[in-house]
Amino acid sequence: MQRLEIYVDDQLIGYTAFENGDAAMGVAFRRDMITEESVIVVMLGDTAIRSTGGAYIEDYFEELGEIEVAILGVDCPPYGELFPELKAAYEAGLRS
Repeated sequence: MQRLEIYVDDQLIGYTAFENGDAAMGVAFRRDMITEESVIVVMLGDTAIRSTGGAYIEDYFEELGEIEVAILGVDCPPYGELFPELKAAYEAGLRS
């Protein structure tokens, strides 16, 4: 999987490969500790990952101290190029 950068309020907070997703909807997500007021940008090198739904906080798990971050409608670069394993898993499910 490709390593993507997560920026919050223009500050690099870490890296991810987005361990979960839904290829049919162009969705990928992971959990990170950030605040609800944060501006989230996902980068691959110098390129911001464009998405029709943007990157946002999907859920907050107070007991775990985690916030789930999602990027919706990934369209550039194409979802399959960014997350080939998630796309392959989706396609395998369609064939079974």
